[in-house]
Amino acid sequence: MNPLTAPPPPEVPLRNAPLVCVLAQIRFPLITSIGDPAFIGPFQEAIRRRYPTLREDRTQALMFGSQGAMPGATMTTWRFSDDAGWQVVLAANFLALQTSHYTSRIDFIDRFSEIITALETHIGPGSLDRLGIRYIDRVVNAGVDDMRQMIQQAVLGIADTPLAGHASHTITESLLNFDNRFLLARWGHLPPQATLDPTVMEPIDSQSWVLDLDAYVDGPRAFDADDICSETRLLAERAYAFFRWAVTDVFLRRYGGEP
Repeated sequence: MNPLTAPPPPEVPLRNAPLVCVLAQIRFPLITSIGDPAFIGPFQEAIRRRYPTLREDRTQALMFGSQGAMPGATMTTWRFSDDAGWQVVLAANFLALQTSHYTSRIDFIDRFSEIITALETHIGPGSLDRLGIRYIDRVVNAGVDDMRQMIQQAVLGIADTPLAGHASHTITESLLNFDNRFLLARWGHLPPQATLDPTVMEPIDSQSWVLDLDAYVDGPRAFDADDICSETRLLAERAYAFFRWAVTDVFLRRYGGEP
């Protein structure tokens, strides 16, 4: 099966999925007014019932010239969250939905649709520069020793050779193109305190096996909430198809699935 062209497989829920993060993000041309609390107020009201807590982060850029580093513009990032591990992040040029408590594709895309619609209604970006959805799985503890049974031979790489016992860090990366869209797939073993991306996957004290799938499409394209949600669903299906191509039924059963 080619996971980028075959019909996507039906979703198998995993009761104990090793997902550490699911993240969907859109990027759009800079809207400096997003830094103004009064400007983003209507957006907050549209999503506040589901994401009641708002925090403001301010960071200052640095500009480098002949006199060295000089303070640049201050950037504001708004973080809307709940108590269940969900967070909406809004900045001058992007909007993201992130969770460590993913339950299903339908639930996630419904939530993403809500915030995209609120953005279109109350902030109104004129165009879209990039849309992506990212899934990060991390296997730890005894699961790491069982990876030969839990992932397909095509994915094993060096782990299926005599060199496996000598490798403390091995990562495979492939950028795949399908229908003018892309899937950046990274997987492999990491030693303790290592991570592929500290912003979405904190280092841990034990070794791990990770699968990081980032499906995306580049713009520019007109900003339309319905179109964005349809495209997000397609990208999510392709990322899931690759996941199912990479893992075995042993993996699915280990984490509570019934293939």
